[in-house]
Amino acid sequence: MQGLLPTDPAQMATTGFWRIILGTPIVSCSINAIMFIVMIRHDSVDFLIDRMQFEQAREHLKMVYQYDQEYKIENELDRLKALRLES
Repeated sequence: MQGLLPTDPAQMATTGFWRIILGTPIVSCSINAIMFIVMIRHDSVDFLIDRMQFEQAREHLKMVYQYDQEYKIENELDRLKALRLES
């Protein structure tokens, strides 16, 4: 056995190492999917502007940019609205 993988064909037929090789990505992707579902629960600002949910878009901008001045958030929201209306 060289490293973790067996080199002898007879050992390859009897070892259960394939479970680790196939199971590791499955577990990793499952954890990743669960984290996306549980932790990322916010819609994008563009989506909210498209749906005319400007108050939620304003709150999301506050979370993303962490502006303490309200006029900066309003300027950014107005800019994004104009961009979305152009396209």
